Amino acid sequence: PIIPQRRIYFVPDGPHLLKALRNQLTSHRRPVYYSTGPKGERRACALTLDLLAEAFREVTRGSRVDYKLYRKMRACYFDLDRYSKMNVLAASRIMSRTMLKIIDEFLKDKPQEIKRRYEGLKCYIEKVDCLWKIINSQEHVAVYKLQDLEELLEILEWFLQWGKRNKE
Repeated sequence: PIIPQRRIYFVPDGPHLLKALRNQLTSHRRPVYYSTGPKGERRACALTLDLLAEAFREVTRGSRVDYKLYRKMRACYFDLDRYSKMNVLAASRIMSRTMLKIIDEFLKDKPQEIKRRYEGLKCYIEKVDCLWKIINSQEHVAVYKLQDLEELLEILEWFLQWGKRNKE
């Protein structure tokens, strides 16, 4: 580089990155470690699409369904084949705030042990949703706030640490 102090950051194509992060949930069933609490203790959590599908199907079953909230979600988004894995729309809806609301609704009356199974998954979706918001900016001018860039770097660091811990 001409200016050694200046860092260059590369973020891959947003839609492909989003699909890859969603597909990660279908291909890796090993425990994923993440930190919780002030002491940063490690807990194992299996991040799978099956857990999301379970929450979605239970919440959207019966008369208590808020169709305005969940109308964009479809059961077929959770049943991936080699063609549906390429669907960016499905990936963006699964890795979204709406999915987090579905999980919260699902966990409302569940025992603590079930809630713990979803902690890491919720954290993963929050990070992916925030990453998607930043790299898929809806602004007409490609100007990011400093706060967005700092948040992006924190998310990328989180994924880096997550990858290192899961190779151990």
